[in-house]
Amino acid sequence: MVVVRTVIEYNENGFLAHVENYCGAYTRGKTRAEALGKLRGEIACYTLWATGEYLLADEPLEIKVVQEKLSYLQICDADTEVLFSTEKLPLSQEEYASLKSLVIRSARDFEQLYLSIPDKTQTALRPRQTFYGPMPRTAQEMYRHTNSVTSYYLGEIGVKAKNLANVVENRSNALELIES
Repeated sequence: MVVVRTVIEYNENGFLAHVENYCGAYTRGKTRAEALGKLRGEIACYTLWATGEYLLADEPLEIKVVQEKLSYLQICDADTEVLFSTEKLPLSQEEYASLKSLVIRSARDFEQLYLSIPDKTQTALRPRQTFYGPMPRTAQEMYRHTNSVTSYYLGEIGVKAKNLANVVENRSNALELIES
């Protein structure tokens, strides 16, 4: 049985189900049941990406809600203000190395996806505002936004940094700054 430790974040616009023991995996839904119902598919995709292995479709899941929080952000955009209880605990060297590997892998995959897009300025999305301003709509805008949040999050933990232009180099630099 796979135990899925879930943190629910919600407001009148919907629900986010963060998967505490699959770092970075989450689902959204208009209802709690919808968000929780998508977890099997999210974990299957996540484990395939992270490990190269599928979570078997017939393997039983135990969804255990370990934390809930009312949010005032646009959770429909996957904006979050929840801090998991487990994120307050110190990491072992092994846990840090595993998470660092996923951060770099994610940045490399994102860079590869971005480079594969022929016209990085095209969009079919309508303009929409988020709490931080206009929602990124083109691949170029999404790349810039994803890369630029690095210095923001470093600032949240007291580390000053300027963003580098390349997302892989930027994330690698951020981790070096954190380690120092």
